[in-house]
Amino acid sequence: MGTVAFLIGLCLRFSFHGVEVDAESGRLREFTSILGYKTGEWKPLTDLTKLRLSSYSTSSWNTPNGTSPTFRSTSTIYTITLVSEKPLTDYSISLTNRKQALHTVQALARLLHLPVEEEGIA
Repeated sequence: MGTVAFLIGLCLRFSFHGVEVDAESGRLREFTSILGYKTGEWKPLTDLTKLRLSSYSTSSWNTPNGTSPTFRSTSTIYTITLVSEKPLTDYSISLTNRKQALHTVQALARLLHLPVEEEGIA
């Protein structure tokens, strides 16, 4: 039983979620990596016109006892959207770190040769 729990713990510890772009083949996939093995379906990147970087803030109350809130926390979500000419074919990536979002959108712009449009970046 202990070995099974240890193996499950290893799988959880070394698992992560990400996005992979293959610019040469013009495709993208959202993947889950478990112990280095990536799973996820490739999707074509067609008719992309630009990248859009936007942000919005959200706040929530911490209510540890279930009745009275103790403090309010505010966080900013940064969204990178791959905008295409066709309706309803956009793809978006959400990040919580501003520096990482800027780095990611710049890397995608270089890789895909697309302009970046910024909207309300905090």
